[in-house]
Parts: sequence; C-alpha cells; structure tokens
Amino acid sequence: MYVTGSKVIPMVKSMTGKYAEEERILQRAGEEGIKLNLCTEILAKLNARFGMIEGVRELALSALLDPRFKNYSFKDPHKKDQALMWLREELREHPGGKKTLGTK
Repeated sequence: MYVTGSKVIPMVKSMTGKYAEEERILQRAGEEGIKLNLCTEILAKLNARFGMIEGVRELALSALLDPRFKNYSFKDPHKKDQALMWLREELREHPGGKKTLGTK
C-alpha cells in the first residue's frame, strides 16, 4: 500500500492539528512533564519536517484537485491561493488539455 501525493498535505495538516490541540489541552490543564514535553517535541519535529509541504507545487496541485478534500487540504490560506494560481497557469499553458483515448 502507498499514499498518493494528494493525501500528503491533508495528512500533515491533520497530524499537526491533533498534536497542537493536545498541546493546548495539556497546557490549559497545567500539565508539566513528559506528556507535554513529548507532545511539544513531536509537534516541533512535524513542523520542521513538513512545515513547507504546502509549497511543493505537485503536492499542492494534487491536493487541490482531489475532490475528497475540497477546501480541507490547506492549513495556510495563502498556500491555497498559490496553488490556485499554479492551476490557472497550467490551464493557460495547456488550454485544450490532452485528448483522451477514443477522441479525435
């Protein structure tokens, strides 16, 4: 089994969102120690590793065009706007698109 490119951005958004939420809950509860430290460290590593993932053109376009995710895909609205700009550029470069099999 493999993950398609369109799932990468939504999965990263989901993971970082869950850890950020858990970190807030632990902080509000006054939690100190290993649970909060572990959550904070995992969130920091996820952000370091995947923080710029929404700026990868191919992944952004595939997430944008995947109907399963609609508007859910992007954490940063500016990155979604950038992906829409890339899509418009692609459409301008290839206005007729490729012909599909069986068409003339």
